[in-house]
Amino acid sequence: MRLLNEHRKKMNSMGYGTWKNIVEESLVRVSVIRYLIDHGYRDEDIRKEIEIEHKYYGFVWLPTDIEWYKGSPLSLFED
Repeated sequence: MRLLNEHRKKMNSMGYGTWKNIVEESLVRVSVIRYLIDHGYRDEDIRKEIEIEHKYYGFVWLPTDIEWYKGSPLSLFED
């Protein structure tokens, strides 16, 4: 909840007024980055997209390390 409180004004201005909206849109943002990786976009372009998500859109909780996005999504559930 603290994260939402710290970024509430920015998120509200973009139409993300509830935690559910923010979680859903965070998943969309991660999916876009993964799409760029899976379709052979240059690392430089992918890093720019990650930076845009952080600086312009305010999704500062998304990982900035491109290698995190290149990993298997299922690895999050491994021991």
